[in-house]
Amino acid sequence: MRAANAGVRGRRWRLAAALSLAPLLLFLFLTAGYSNGQAPEVRPRDGDGSSSSIENTVVIPSYHEAPNIAPLVTRIFAAVNSPAHTEVIIVDDNSRDGTVEAVEQLRGEGYNVVLVVRTDASGLSSAVLRGFKEARGNKFVVMDADLQHPPESVPLFFQALSERTPFAMGTRYGPGGGVDKDWPMYRRLMSAVARSLARPLTSASDPMSGFFGLTRELYAQSAPVNPVGFKIALELLLKTHISRSPSHSLAEIPYSFTKRTLGASKLSNKIIFRYLFHLAALYRWRLGFLGVVVMEVALVGACWVALWGLEKASAWWKRRRRAELRRREKFKLDV
Repeated sequence: MRAANAGVRGRRWRLAAALSLAPLLLFLFLTAGYSNGQAPEVRPRDGDGSSSSIENTVVIPSYHEAPNIAPLVTRIFAAVNSPAHTEVIIVDDNSRDGTVEAVEQLRGEGYNVVLVVRTDASGLSSAVLRGFKEARGNKFVVMDADLQHPPESVPLFFQALSERTPFAMGTRYGPGGGVDKDWPMYRRLMSAVARSLARPLTSASDPMSGFFGLTRELYAQSAPVNPVGFKIALELLLKTHISRSPSHSLAEIPYSFTKRTLGASKLSNKIIFRYLFHLAALYRWRLGFLGVVVMEVALVGACWVALWGLEKASAWWKRRRRAELRRREKFKLDV
């Protein structure tokens, strides 16, 4: 009897190990393309005569956002405390929608705006990294070009960034934050699910936010950053090790997320799947080799429990069927 039970358990373990390989191999396959990153690149502070006068840089990735460029830039410079020491860098993915003309007009009006038009690359994360490469300031703030991030909040990020708090994360869900009442319910639900999936990686209340800031020094010391991912703030939260540093802390800046008024949303099913792949890659990076081994052991255990449960359920169902057959046979005999 014992030998038979041991044989059953042995077969169950072997089958559990075989079944666990499928999700593990799928996980490794899906995250393989996200494993590479690029080392942080920053512009030398003393590269030219004007570098020393710029202290703050606002980086804005842009694609088909021409109608928003002028109001966004003018509101930023109206809000900041030192316009003469601030620059705005717009990284446009070759929109050809009037963005170049809008920036030229702003520059003619005296605004310190730099336009980088990319024809050899595309994507939000790589646009942000390109903006960091061109930045002359000591403090970087990243925001969207669609005016859903309030330009009037930009000075709060620059004020919060310091040696002690070199990373500032905008939050819609922390104390003082909020979301426009007209923001669609399905978008609210998607945001909540996305935050829940990222929760084990960071304690930030809104890791999905695209409104954030960090110091040049912190970025320069970051681990290689993946330029393919969609949520660059989440990536930088992990790659700068801000949550694990005893000498640094994360500042959270509440802001009210407004509804888009001009242009169209870039959210699509493709971007959602990219986020899921990116998130899986970040889990893989955070876990490391030992973590992957632990995950495989956990998968084997989960498969073993599932097989054990199926065996018990199958045995219970067979007993029930036999009891039902005996009851029917008895009923026939009684009749």
